[in-house]
Amino acid sequence: MLPARYDSTAVTVSAGDYELKANGRVLRFDGWTKVLPVQGKNPEDQELPAVELHQKLTLDEIVPSQHFTKRLHVLMRRLWLLS
Repeated sequence: MLPARYDSTAVTVSAGDYELKANGRVLRFDGWTKVLPVQGKNPEDQELPAVELHQKLTLDEIVPSQHFTKRLHVLMRRLWLLS
């Protein structure tokens, strides 16, 4: 079965001493995800706004956050439970 295809977007914004990054993607072809859908969306996911190169932006606030990658055995167990 063919893989799913996405259009990806990455935005990097410099704000003083900070460099802020946002990544997003839009599904263009569902491929194998039509048979085995991706489980749930992250409630923090938001659509990226349209921005132009060198556009001046206003910084409202900086909210620090830390993210951790899940261990491989946790992901493998979830896949096993789905099958």
